[in-house]
Amino acid sequence: MKVWAGVAVLVLGFAATAEAKPRVASINICTDQLLLALADDDQIASLSAAAKSPRASFHAERAAKLDAPENFATVEEALTLRPDMVFAGAWDAPAREALTRFGVRVESFADPKSLDDVVAQLRRAGDLLDQPERAADLVAALDAARARAFARGDRGKRAVFYYSGGYTYGTGTLVDDILREVGLVNLSAVSGVEGVGRIDLETLVGDRPEVILTDDAIAKGAPRVDTQVLDHPALLRALPGAQPIRFPLRYWICGGDAATAALDFLGQRLR
Repeated sequence: MKVWAGVAVLVLGFAATAEAKPRVASINICTDQLLLALADDDQIASLSAAAKSPRASFHAERAAKLDAPENFATVEEALTLRPDMVFAGAWDAPAREALTRFGVRVESFADPKSLDDVVAQLRRAGDLLDQPERAADLVAALDAARARAFARGDRGKRAVFYYSGGYTYGTGTLVDDILREVGLVNLSAVSGVEGVGRIDLETLVGDRPEVILTDDAIAKGAPRVDTQVLDHPALLRALPGAQPIRFPLRYWICGGDAATAALDFLGQRLR
């Protein structure tokens, strides 16, 4: 009887282990967002050091409240944490390769280039975290936001995203897909910019955009001409009817459920 009792304890122990949701460490700001949007608190083994940044992290407030250790994407930190798996981004190849050699399961997520990519990543992360219902809810919320964006009557305005130093976003980027979803014509894409590119001020003025978007955090944190272009007197005179919109980095850098908020954020501000 003692033997059978011991076997029963072992079986129950294995069952409990099998039912436990995985503990995951994230070593990338964008995979932080997936964890923070989908995981239970006790599933989050660690987050990157950028997770608490209100400028870049859509879920900075939740990250600040969690008692999860932060990491700097080092192999030693991930091995010490002993997570069931590690979420990594497209730029984390060295750490990813090293962790894999040590037998750590690493799941990589590329930067989303479209809202469809965002949907796929939410579903995949939900499955990996054993949170498919939560992922389905976030996908449904994104679908609803896309429907609201499509229903906007004022569509077809010419827009450009102008970032610090003249950087802009053309075809094959999440920014481009978000702009098109809310009915804007992305002039950077029309001009042939693919991915992240640059646009000079003369081209910006010559394209006559009706909407100019930039990142408000950079404009406030680095007071230079190229970061405060929307307030430049020459630009205001050249484009008197253009609508400036401060479009915070946290809405468009990573995707996840921030993309849902980005659609509503822009839809509410376009006039």
